Amino acid sequence: MLRPSVLITRPKEDADHLASAVHTLGANPLIMPMLNINYLEGSAPNFVGVGGILFTSSNGVRALSLRLPSEHSAFSIPIFAVGEATAEKARENGFSNIFVGNGDVKALISCVKSNLSPQTCELVHIAGVDVAGNLSRELGTLGFKIRTEVLYEAEPVKIIDYQLLNKIKSGKVDCILFFSTRTIKTFASLIESVDCSRSMVTIDAVCLSDTIAREAEILPWRQVVVCEQPTQQSLLTALRNLVAGRINEYPRV
Repeated sequence: MLRPSVLITRPKEDADHLASAVHTLGANPLIMPMLNINYLEGSAPNFVGVGGILFTSSNGVRALSLRLPSEHSAFSIPIFAVGEATAEKARENGFSNIFVGNGDVKALISCVKSNLSPQTCELVHIAGVDVAGNLSRELGTLGFKIRTEVLYEAEPVKIIDYQLLNKIKSGKVDCILFFSTRTIKTFASLIESVDCSRSMVTIDAVCLSDTIAREAEILPWRQVVVCEQPTQQSLLTALRNLVAGRINEYPRV
């Protein structure tokens, strides 16, 4: 029996680890990043008086870690990670005092509120060139002083992988995973540019949030599945159910 094929659109840095989890679920992972991450050069930001570092993606963790000497004081500052995958990347890179949100900016703000007082310190948000959400504005409204440090850029790919495109056209892709609105917008634009929209009718789109799912509706999917929570674990749970259904629906010898 052939394993269902799942296309991962995350940047290469995150896709490899996710591919292992997808394989464990009984699917064949295919990697086609929609964003390339470029880490900007520069020195370490100033962390004097900083009481919390905010990471809204694993890319921010990598970008900051590239600029920090191994014994830098920033490694002991409380870390507020948007979700468990970002928190795990922070641990891997040497940060130890970590608080974890529940996968989105709203939950991250709540996590900060529960653990820090606005009057006691400054916050630093490690971000990319294109900042999604209103993290700084909302925390500022609550009285927090927050500084954004732009350390990386997520650049949309401009050319689709034609080997994987041929798999899509020939019905050899069963599910595609989307973690951000920029990713689905880039994917949809590339698919439309090669007049391949109708090939989506046999493919399930698995989206991390309702916002991403709304963007996905531009394409005629077999179905659009939204995770119960905006976390990678929730996405894998949704994918597990889809993979089981695909195996039962299309048994192959």
